[in-house]
Amino acid sequence: YLDVLDSPHTIRYAPVAGEFKDVHANSLGKALMSLMDEPARDALLAATPLTRYNERTLVTRDAVLQDIDRSRQRGWFMNSGESIPDVGAIAWPVTLSGEHYAISVGGPIYRIEPCQEEYARILRSACTGLEQQS
Repeated sequence: YLDVLDSPHTIRYAPVAGEFKDVHANSLGKALMSLMDEPARDALLAATPLTRYNERTLVTRDAVLQDIDRSRQRGWFMNSGESIPDVGAIAWPVTLSGEHYAISVGGPIYRIEPCQEEYARILRSACTGLEQQS
């Protein structure tokens, strides 16, 4: 995570700037992998242990790639309790000055899942606006 804006809600997911998460079980990681060419993505997945955090974690290369394809078609990348139970996040990639990043909205699943389409629309709009300014 490069930067984190805390939610005003008492119950929230609170990652820390500088913290690392596994790409296969994280909406940001999936969004970033979607921008990689196939050989680079395959090399990353081959070199990364696909740790199972719980029954929702995707732990095979094919499962991760299928999720990335579904996410592109759907219009957002999702982590629904794959790394931390009861925590969900949606993300979208953004390219600024030739560098790839991703932005996400995360929190308790009960708060994220009912609004995921709205959050995705806002994220895509924000990312498009940022890309146009860079």
